[in-house]
Amino acid sequence: MVASESDEMKKTTDARNYWKELLADYDPDLQLPYDHQRLSSLDCQSFVPSSSFNFNLEDRQLIDSILGCCTNYSVTLFQLFLTNYYLFLFKVTQGTAKDICVYSNHPCSERLAFIPYRFKLDPRLTFLEVVMHVQKLCHKMQPYLEFETDEIINNISQRDLPVLKFLLQESPRSKTDAKNDLSQLQSSLYTSKSEREQEVKFDLQLWIRCNLEDQTMKCSFDFSTDLFEQTTIDIMSRRFQTLLKQLFLSSSFDVERSPVYELSILLPDELRLLRDLNDNHIQFEQEMKCIHQQFTETANKNPQKLAVILDEQSLTYAELLVYVQHLSLSLMNDHHVVPGSIICQCVERSIEMVIGILSILTCGAVYCPLSPNDPPERLCSLIQETKSKHILIHELTEERFSVSVEDKNFIRIDVKRIFGSGALNGKQLNLLSAVPVDVEKVAYVIFTSGSTGTPKAVRCCCLFQNVGKYYIA
Repeated sequence: MVASESDEMKKTTDARNYWKELLADYDPDLQLPYDHQRLSSLDCQSFVPSSSFNFNLEDRQLIDSILGCCTNYSVTLFQLFLTNYYLFLFKVTQGTAKDICVYSNHPCSERLAFIPYRFKLDPRLTFLEVVMHVQKLCHKMQPYLEFETDEIINNISQRDLPVLKFLLQESPRSKTDAKNDLSQLQSSLYTSKSEREQEVKFDLQLWIRCNLEDQTMKCSFDFSTDLFEQTTIDIMSRRFQTLLKQLFLSSSFDVERSPVYELSILLPDELRLLRDLNDNHIQFEQEMKCIHQQFTETANKNPQKLAVILDEQSLTYAELLVYVQHLSLSLMNDHHVVPGSIICQCVERSIEMVIGILSILTCGAVYCPLSPNDPPERLCSLIQETKSKHILIHELTEERFSVSVEDKNFIRIDVKRIFGSGALNGKQLNLLSAVPVDVEKVAYVIFTSGSTGTPKAVRCCCLFQNVGKYYIA
């Protein structure tokens, strides 16, 4: 008798130590989609009302797949749905919940008290591996299920941590047993007050009623109405069903090979929105044109639309086209620029910069940008490396080239001084149109930073084609 009592005390002590160790340092940061701030127990009202949101798994193929998974992998329905609940909480918290404690009734225990199932989820594992870990957790708990855990659980509850519960009810069973179980479970879930005023003991609970005889599954989310709105729970229920379909019906997710972080609980309308946002392909009806040709066509179609805006300055397409045409003709007639020659431009960020770029491309020449912040000696060195004979400047950068440098064999062209006025005649416009340029020609030259030595010039051949793809009138 004494030995029996001693053994019983030892088992009780072992059980208490197990539960304490299981729940030690449990302090989760569960970022559930609360609609209202979660208050501490000192701030809460005397009772917390609750509500339920019911939904059914009506897809017979889904139910058959869930039951088949239990058979194929030798796991119980409880272990499988507990795993699903862990994954759902992981996804609904946007991957932040990896240390999760769910309170549930163990189907193999004669006690109806809720048992704490603390599980640390590794999102790199496959679904099958997670199921096996949950099964191992359930088996490890088995020797300690019949011992009181209320004191340990109450200590956790007093720390104002989120309480998540899961309840699985399987049938067929006798109507009397089922009724008694339901009554006792409801008693363990709520503090009895009135039918409409009950103090809830959890933040969120998933309740699944599975009838194995007719193979139906009825589900509900019970929730604290001080924390959640019903519309939020409605969305969460649809996300949970989406997760189940992806696990058990989708061919895109392999439960034996795919890591669980690849699971998605996005709803169909959210996926459709993402597809629409990412659908940025533009189908061009005509063949690809050079950017200066596309610019000219746009200017002819929409001459009064604004083309360039800089602070308080602006130019319409028509005005910009006139400046580009005059500068292009000046480069070709006065400075004898021919297609393929390199023209450098050293100007501050300005409207003149845009005019210079388009004018260089209109001539069929190669654009080479230079930074006004570089010292004069470096600028001259870069110009000599390109063997450019011309450089476009304006009044703010003219002084950068006033320093005497040996062998300065290039012509400085002040953009503003050669701007013409008035329309061009047909002969001049024909000259511009006859410039032989296509999308395969070298478009611009850029220099590397020179951090490892001397800056190197890089020729880029597809500017017209690449820019043309994203050109918006």
